[in-house]
Amino acid sequence: MQERRDENNLNNEWYTSRNPYYLNGYGLPNCTTYAWGRISEILGEPINTCNGNAITFAYEPDFIPISEPVAGSIMVWSEGYFNCGHVAVVEHVYKDGSIDISDSSYGGYNFKITRLYPNNNYYNGDSTLSFEGFFLHKKIEERLEKEHEIEKEKTKKFIKESVLEVHPFLENFINNSTGMPGLENGFLIGAICMQNKKKSFRKLLSRIGGKYGIN
Repeated sequence: MQERRDENNLNNEWYTSRNPYYLNGYGLPNCTTYAWGRISEILGEPINTCNGNAITFAYEPDFIPISEPVAGSIMVWSEGYFNCGHVAVVEHVYKDGSIDISDSSYGGYNFKITRLYPNNNYYNGDSTLSFEGFFLHKKIEERLEKEHEIEKEKTKKFIKESVLEVHPFLENFINNSTGMPGLENGFLIGAICMQNKKKSFRKLLSRIGGKYGIN
């Protein structure tokens, strides 16, 4: 996902001519106009839901509640101005759990990037709002799953090539189809790593394998 870090090109079709909020007279600055446009911009196609206040994004069937933020998900708050709530888009997730969000505010700013932290429940500076949670559009979830599988296959290929570079005699075991321990269940890789004297190589395999769930 290409992060949005500034307000350049906020006059494109997702925020104007194809945006239902804009067409109903509620263009930017407006958090719902922005969130609709940003998610559509990420997908490259219009989302066919969402035409109410910010809090209604949490109840749209195409948005799935998730426990942890991911880039491309939305944050939803309830209460606030006329109990309309607020909605923002997660642009980046840091290793420490903090996140960058982008949003707009009715009667206020067209666009802003803000860093929020989990240790204070991602407080965004507005005490009138009550944080409801993170939600991910189904199509973005599908895209992320596909990207994860592609990266997983690339990693498995890299691990296999790295193992064979050090232990070429194991090729028949890794490529076997006889049900013997191979690359898939990690038994062979684990044995190799235990015996390998190159610590950096062991750490590399462990780090990459763990990241993509290759045990």
